[in-house]
Amino acid sequence: MNSRSSILLLFGLFAILLLGVAILSNSILLGDVGDYLSVGKALADILPAKVRSTHSWFYGLLLSPFLSTFPSLTTAKVVNVFWLFCDALLLYWMTKKKEVLLLWIFSPVVWYMSIFISPLLPASFLLLLSYYLLQRYESTKRLFYFIVSAALLGINTFVWDGVLFVVPLYLFFFFYTKSFKHFFWYALIVVAFASFRFIFDWYLFQFPLFTLFRVFGGTFLTLTHQGKYAGLAYTLTDYLLYFLIISPVLFLLWRVSFKQYGKELGFFLSVFFLFFLNGQARYTLIVAPFALLLLSTVLKRISLYLHILLSLVLIVFLLTPYFTLSIYDSYEQDLKHIAQDYPGERFLVGGPTNSDLYAELGQLYWGNQIGEFVSYQDYDLWLRNETNFQSFTYSSHSRYNNQREVWISFGLATPDHQDYSNLHYLIDSSPTTMLPGFKPLTHYKNLTVFKH
Repeated sequence: MNSRSSILLLFGLFAILLLGVAILSNSILLGDVGDYLSVGKALADILPAKVRSTHSWFYGLLLSPFLSTFPSLTTAKVVNVFWLFCDALLLYWMTKKKEVLLLWIFSPVVWYMSIFISPLLPASFLLLLSYYLLQRYESTKRLFYFIVSAALLGINTFVWDGVLFVVPLYLFFFFYTKSFKHFFWYALIVVAFASFRFIFDWYLFQFPLFTLFRVFGGTFLTLTHQGKYAGLAYTLTDYLLYFLIISPVLFLLWRVSFKQYGKELGFFLSVFFLFFLNGQARYTLIVAPFALLLLSTVLKRISLYLHILLSLVLIVFLLTPYFTLSIYDSYEQDLKHIAQDYPGERFLVGGPTNSDLYAELGQLYWGNQIGEFVSYQDYDLWLRNETNFQSFTYSSHSRYNNQREVWISFGLATPDHQDYSNLHYLIDSSPTTMLPGFKPLTHYKNLTVFKH
């Protein structure tokens, strides 16, 4: 085949395989998938539960029109893989090299993340696009590229919260050799567009700092293993996968010319090892395109073949669980029967040991016959006549006999104190329940309905 035909064939096969994974894979809720899927369903008005997410709602907003038109988990997965295809297009557009396209198509992280309904996917594309436009500005000096590059970087901070930790590294490595004027104006545009997050949060929650509490609360503590996450640990397999998932020949980056690609290499390594603190291989996707761009500058044919061969083995290993039935598929089937047997009913869901079950069922059910899944946490607060889930107070403690102390307090609470006395049915994943007054009524494959 001529070069153009082979490239078109590669793109076509890549698109078909991505769609195949999206359509044929089973219902698996991974990582933070539920947080974004539930927001998308809530904004599409098809979520049979109250939405519970303190992540940025921006990606859920992007998903909502598609879910409203075609309400199914497959729709969300198809929208998701679109971003991986866009990465492939942009990588090839930037380099015009078939090798880069092959590196991306056979990168294990691409297929590992293909089923994740996560803003990590658009965030990775937008970060690469921002970098490309910055390079275009440097070669053409057209102000348009400069402004759009910075604007995309700013917008990306509320597409995926983790980009907030990436931006300072991006600004440092790509501007430390430039004049302060360039840095100042670029950073100013980034901050201006990033501040749209405050407007977005104010519109949704009438509180401009709503999602920032998550970023500098749970996200930061998880990343740095502080607070209640101090004991967070990952296995040796997790760390091994972290180093292999972009490419099994990632170690060949040592050959990259630091003189020619020092900024890109420094940026990639700094972000790569920043998220290494968390030990979850999915986070490598944010800078995977940069790693593969760098690899393409030193990869010989034998190394490319090695990348493809070893990656195929890893891809099969990573994809296999996506095509095997999981507990979530069983839940989904049980919910269809429950909806038929108890049409229009509201259900209390879970108990003290599985209080998140209500959210999982809300994400898995795509019909309109169930009235509502009610969170056990909300129910428990109602029983105790309380509204706060968690509260945190920080105060000063003067070393001297000061007459004043300063304190700040924040927390999580229910927006209102509803009356749950009319909840007659309970759904649990256990055939028995610790909740008083509820007796088993109907047993399904993995779920049980109880009646009060």
